[in-house]
Amino acid sequence: MYAVEIDAEMIRLAREYMELEALDVSVIEDDAFEFLQISDLKVDVILDDLYHARGDDVERPQPVTSDLLDALTAPLSPGGTLGMNFVTGKGHHHVLTQARQTFLNSFSHPRRIRPPHSHNEVLVGTSSPGGPRGPAKLHAAGTVLPMETDRDAWKELRTLKLR
Repeated sequence: MYAVEIDAEMIRLAREYMELEALDVSVIEDDAFEFLQISDLKVDVILDDLYHARGDDVERPQPVTSDLLDALTAPLSPGGTLGMNFVTGKGHHHVLTQARQTFLNSFSHPRRIRPPHSHNEVLVGTSSPGGPRGPAKLHAAGTVLPMETDRDAWKELRTLKLR
């Protein structure tokens, strides 16, 4: 597993508070977009949670366009999956709406995952003919989480067809 993070302080905090070393993650300090363009890695899943701080809020560094999705999916293995996290709170509606439309135009069966009690939504797309796995597969994946509180929270995730 690889993590690409441009901010050394975020890497330090992840190591200190999120037990990053125990997860067996290779951390690469770099700009994720640039890294994906020059890397020859092929991966099964890419999770994009790219935001910049903006005062008391956050913003995505660039709009979600079909060109961006092409660049993000290029390193995926056949049938690989792209997940992109979005903030859903006040002031983020336009970005999420535009991203949803781009996913609908770029993937045949996109889905969205809504964590309960959260201001986030994860859009998911894949080149796999049937689209991303449905709720049963998502919930089954949470059984491997070591902490009961995490397993309980995982059970509350909702996956919906993106329309």
